[in-house]
Amino acid sequence: MSSFSWHPDEDPPEIESHSRAKLEVLRSYLRAYFDKLNKSPLRDGFKLDLIDGFAGGGLFRNHGDPVPGSPLIMLEEAVSAEQRINAQRSKPLRFDCKFYFVDKEKARIDHLRKMLREAGFKRDDNKIVLRANLFGFN
Repeated sequence: MSSFSWHPDEDPPEIESHSRAKLEVLRSYLRAYFDKLNKSPLRDGFKLDLIDGFAGGGLFRNHGDPVPGSPLIMLEEAVSAEQRINAQRSKPLRFDCKFYFVDKEKARIDHLRKMLREAGFKRDDNKIVLRANLFGFN
């Protein structure tokens, strides 16, 4: 398995087939998870913390085209779920999701920070937390 390299001043790496498959599974899982947990019209709030302990730089390339990495997929699916679920409700469901993105390489986190900004997601230490550190419990 190769190690991807990200740097904020460089293009993202080319995605490999195993990563593409993992990201497709992640997107499908999150979509189903959000929908399943929020079926009840009686629910008025939804709180969830999502952690990506090996976040990488947040973006890949596939033959030059951008491919969202796991952090962007998590954020996109949360936004999409809130819109999709609330479109079917008379009383809106309040989403309260926090995202923790961790990677051991500072350059990866710097690339992720830049990518999130370019994608329109504002870093907010209360909602989107970025950390250059080893992931784990000590």
